[in-house]
Amino acid sequence: KQGDFWMQKGAECKGHHGMERDHRYVPRRGPSQEKPVGEWNTMEAICAGNTVKVFVNGTLMNEATECNISSGFIGLQSEGGAIEIRKVFVEPLPTSQPAS
Repeated sequence: KQGDFWMQKGAECKGHHGMERDHRYVPRRGPSQEKPVGEWNTMEAICAGNTVKVFVNGTLMNEATECNISSGFIGLQSEGGAIEIRKVFVEPLPTSQPAS
């Protein structure tokens, strides 16, 4: 489901350490906020310092803090099904504004 994420390539965060499957998985915080099939969803990932926040259709679905990696590649994937991506924007955060 949208909003879950997995620690990859040695990444760790508060509460998610080590290479065991259960420790790498960061489940979303609540029920799915995905739109019905046939409608576009909006996802936003804000990476500020050592914190990552994931929003689905404007709702905070996940947050990881005290991350040990703060730079690297961005991966977009789908598990077990097709994915269609319409637009992707990568923008730097304003230096004077904390992540919301």
